[in-house]
Amino acid sequence: MVSKLRKKGLLPIKFNLSKAVNIIYIMGARDKFFAEVRLLKFNALINNKKTVIKVTEDNAIKITNFFFS
Repeated sequence: MVSKLRKKGLLPIKFNLSKAVNIIYIMGARDKFFAEVRLLKFNALINNKKTVIKVTEDNAIKITNFFFS
């Protein structure tokens, strides 16, 4: 089985748009969401040691694409 290579970066937005909610508005919301997700940090216990795990850019892209495509 051959799988498709996933493109890097944010995917295009495919929402139903109106005059009130246009592509500029949605892209702004997506970019703000991405910036916030990119700043997330989680406290974890790894090998009995407290560790802070940051969201990587690739994971932030995946999360943002999940919600905005």
